[in-house]
Parts: sequence; C-alpha cells; structure tokens
Amino acid sequence: MRWVRRDVLSHSLWIRATPEQVFAFLTGVVDDATYRAWHPGEHLSLQWVKGEPWRVGSVLYATERLGGRLRKMTLRVTRVIPGRRIDLAPLSRFQRRYAPRNTYAVRPEADGCRLTLTLHLRLPLPLRLLARAMLDRRLAAAKRHMVEEAEHLKHRLEGPEG
Repeated sequence: MRWVRRDVLSHSLWIRATPEQVFAFLTGVVDDATYRAWHPGEHLSLQWVKGEPWRVGSVLYATERLGGRLRKMTLRVTRVIPGRRIDLAPLSRFQRRYAPRNTYAVRPEADGCRLTLTLHLRLPLPLRLLARAMLDRRLAAAKRHMVEEAEHLKHRLEGPEG
C-alpha cells in the first residue's frame, strides 16, 4: 500500500458551444454576482484580492457551500491557456498538500466542446485509514458540486432547450 495516493476527482461533459464561449463564461466569473449566478445557492461570494481576474499570479477568495458545509478558499491562478485551460492552486500550504490543483479544461469536439473539471488530490495513508467515512462524504460532496457546476455552465450556455 502506498503512503500517499495521488488521485483525481473529475467530471467531463459535452457542451453545444465553442471552446471560446466556455472559456469566456469561466473568465467572466469576476465578482459575487457572476459567481452566484453560475451555481445559485452554492456559490456565495468571490473577490479578487490580488491582480487582474484570470491572470497568472492573481489571487481570488471565494466562499461556497459544499455538502451543506461552508467552504472558504483562497486560490492562485497558476496557468491560463486562453480558450483551453485554467489551473488554480490553494494558497494555503495545508490545503495544497492534500488538493494541490483544480483544473478547468476545454477541448473542441464535433459540434461543440468538452469541458473537464478536475480536482487533483494527494491522500496520505493515515487519512485514508483513520478518516475514511469523513473523507468519503467530503469527496462525494465535492463530486456532486463539480457535476452541478458543469451542468449549470452547460445550461447557461445552451439555454433551456440544450
């Protein structure tokens, strides 16, 4: 059994939109109003605390509900490939140790594109053994949230007939 297991939590879906439209939606999330509109009831607040929105090195602070719990995040934009990918990393060393990167990736496909949301994880053996039930609940909540985020984005871009 490995001491630290590297894992990913990921969700991917096809959207009837161009990669540029999906990327414009993501990079259009710049304040409380646009963050809340993306995932009503779950996304609560978003402020840029350093730099320009969606530029490498910029820092955002966001709050959201995840599995009924309030989650506060301070994230640095670490990579941006326009029209294709955004990587975010927690500023907190503690959070970065267990969840070092979030990725939004977009790639063209027939008549649309594929959006993939990924949370990269490092799960040490003691955590997996001693807190399995808590870890399973939190990962399931994170997965549900990820699926809902992707579906809300799809609905916003495709409209109700999508």
